[in-house]
Amino acid sequence: MQTTLLRLILFLIFCFLTCPQVYAQRQMQDVLYLKNGSILRGKLTELNADTIKIEITGGNIFVFPALEAKGVTKEKPVIAYKQTGYRFTLENGLLIGRTPKGNSIGANQRTVSYSLQMVNSLQLRPELAIGAGVGIDAYNSYTITPVYLRLHGTLFNKPISPLYMLDAGYGFYSHIFNSADNSEGGLMVNPAIGVSLRMGRRSAFIVNVGYRHQEVRRITSFGTPGEGIIEKSTFKRVSIRAGFIF
Repeated sequence: MQTTLLRLILFLIFCFLTCPQVYAQRQMQDVLYLKNGSILRGKLTELNADTIKIEITGGNIFVFPALEAKGVTKEKPVIAYKQTGYRFTLENGLLIGRTPKGNSIGANQRTVSYSLQMVNSLQLRPELAIGAGVGIDAYNSYTITPVYLRLHGTLFNKPISPLYMLDAGYGFYSHIFNSADNSEGGLMVNPAIGVSLRMGRRSAFIVNVGYRHQEVRRITSFGTPGEGIIEKSTFKRVSIRAGFIF
């Protein structure tokens, strides 16, 4: 119980630390409209009856007579978001569920475990990207390294948009992290939906919830070649993840 609570607390801390950085990118900026039709966006450094001074992105400062100004407002930054090209996704999350029947550590016990995923993908259009990923998933007495293909995208070309993900591949039993060497991995499938919040021209903060299906099997040998017991298990988990797309 204490381990489960600690994992949940660490995940929430990660979300609370990253969310302020996301919203900091969405701060309002000053917008100067001139009578000649020009528009400048940045930060007003001086505004009086005679002069208007504005500092734009890059540090350049422009000075205009107040009579040339049509108006001054505060607006959200205009970001030309890159809609195609190479993307890298890093996700940190939790897998929540119960141990399967026949599991050696006890069946039907509530458990919360850790998950880390990395995906390289090619963005074909805002609503469609295809890529390949690898990760580390902890399932109590098992540690699995999933290798998979991912389809993902956002539904709307807007700063805040719903997103979808579909992962499918094979979860390898990791002999590096597990002491036993008589187990094998199996099929892994993970559909998910969530929200994407753009942070800049190429980056976005994402949060998603999904269902993770992971098959494994453990082989118990009796010492005689060809004799033994194969224990098959299917881990069914609710996946909750947060991360970044670059």
